[in-house]
Amino acid sequence: MFAERNTTSQKLRHESPLNKKATVIFIGNPLSSSCWTHRSIIHEIQRYCSDRNINFSILMGYLKQETFIQNTFMASFVKNDTEPACRAVAAARILLLQKDPNDTTLLQFFTSIQEKFFEQKEDATRMEFYKSICEAHHLSYDGFTDIFNIISTVTEFNTIKKLGISSYPNLILDQMGTLHPLASESISFENITTTIDSFL
Repeated sequence: MFAERNTTSQKLRHESPLNKKATVIFIGNPLSSSCWTHRSIIHEIQRYCSDRNINFSILMGYLKQETFIQNTFMASFVKNDTEPACRAVAAARILLLQKDPNDTTLLQFFTSIQEKFFEQKEDATRMEFYKSICEAHHLSYDGFTDIFNIISTVTEFNTIKKLGISSYPNLILDQMGTLHPLASESISFENITTTIDSFL
């Protein structure tokens, strides 16, 4: 599924057993403070899609180092690169092949990274950061490590960059290859779901 998603991501298509005519794509970065702020809404949208037989898919976008509010993080955390956290999501995606309808568990994995980074203030560039997260989601940590060390996020990042997307969270509706922006800066469950309904 990961290779398939990479090769088809130029049009942001994601095959699943659900309705193949429409996919809501959440574009985010686990270390984005805005994604953290809006995490509850993203989960609500994912459940909305599952309830209505609409595909929900997650893609990662690269985020440069953020300027955090003073004293929110220790200085070392300001230096964190966001790529390893995105690669961790990509590795979890592979481990969840055929076992994760509508990226439900993958979104939970994504949120677990957020919680450990923003609440526990741990360093997401360290491999050990992901051990307890894998265990919490019943994923083999050894298998996760093997995949993490060999995969790349370049294709995924470049796809998002070519779409001109640089702020997260972002949501797009892919309707058989036609892309409809759902939200970029202002995220509202009501507005997004109303827009989705208007296209379906």
